[in-house]
Amino acid sequence: MQYRHSYSDMVNRVELAVGRIMENTAENAEQRQLAIGEAVVDSLYGGSLDCWRRDTDPQGPFRQLGRHPKLPITSAELYRSVGVYEVMVRYDARNRWPGLSTSHFRCVIGIEPRLQMELLDTAAAKKWAVARMTREASRVRMTHREKRGRPATPKAVRVLRQLEELVQMVSDEGSHSRLIAECSPARLRELQETIGRLQEVCVQLRSAIDRMLPEAMDGVDRNSSMPSELDCRVLRDRPV
Repeated sequence: MQYRHSYSDMVNRVELAVGRIMENTAENAEQRQLAIGEAVVDSLYGGSLDCWRRDTDPQGPFRQLGRHPKLPITSAELYRSVGVYEVMVRYDARNRWPGLSTSHFRCVIGIEPRLQMELLDTAAAKKWAVARMTREASRVRMTHREKRGRPATPKAVRVLRQLEELVQMVSDEGSHSRLIAECSPARLRELQETIGRLQEVCVQLRSAIDRMLPEAMDGVDRNSSMPSELDCRVLRDRPV
């Protein structure tokens, strides 16, 4: 069962969550994610991780929070933070898997709890690197989707999510050069050319999204069961 609020209560809870996130001053990346996750789960779902996991409503509190104009982080960072918080709290992950990093825990975000535990147990036992963990988690996601008959995620979305993991990896490492320190000159040139092509494609994709988004958001606004000034504002300012 979903954790439901009246609309006015949901608005108040979203505002409370935004305020708590804005007050977060943790400098360590892991502590910052845990503080954000705790703020979201406590404010929106009364501390229930299961209610957060079941909230799939496009107009529900989590989506409203992700579209809030004063939210100081991206919706992707918001989701990652709550996902890491869930893994850390649900499984007492730091004590259960002391050899794994936050990046390992991030890899299993969104996967069914039983499969999360199996992946993390195996990663700890076999001392998987984050790259191996990423591949195995992707394989589990694809296999599980096929078994449940869910529509496949568009390939472009899957690739962009992998690029988002690269962005987070750079953030975790704290240095761009450290990631490519062992590359040969030939490999560096290859990366340079690939990044150039990626930049062109990203510009084209962004342009296409900018054209399509207003019409898509107009449709969401028309179909909303709870229209309000807040709805119009957060939909208009929704991050791309």
